[in-house]
Amino acid sequence: MIISNPPYISKDLLPHCDQGIFHEPSIALFAHPPLKFYSEIIHRARNEWLKDDGYLIFECSPFNLNEIKELFLQQQDQFENIEIRFDTNQLPRVISAKKRTTTQGFIMNNKVKGQK
Repeated sequence: MIISNPPYISKDLLPHCDQGIFHEPSIALFAHPPLKFYSEIIHRARNEWLKDDGYLIFECSPFNLNEIKELFLQQQDQFENIEIRFDTNQLPRVISAKKRTTTQGFIMNNKVKGQK
């Protein structure tokens, strides 16, 4: 399982942000482009970090949820069970997906292992 809360706020969305976020360092909040960390984490999770049937879970902004969902949908051969969770204000805040199981038969001397 990988859980991530990468920087995801675009500076052009500053007027829409709750003032409470500004106690965080700006490096933890702002990304340009806003999806750059999501793309990279999904890529690495798919290719290196995440085992089959593992989950990738992100905190996200309601403003970029659909784009993150689209990143998962573009890789439907690798991810399934995309789910969205809402915060206490009923805003979409968390998105998760499960890495698909890769089914590869192990063949030895033209026979599936275990066959005689």
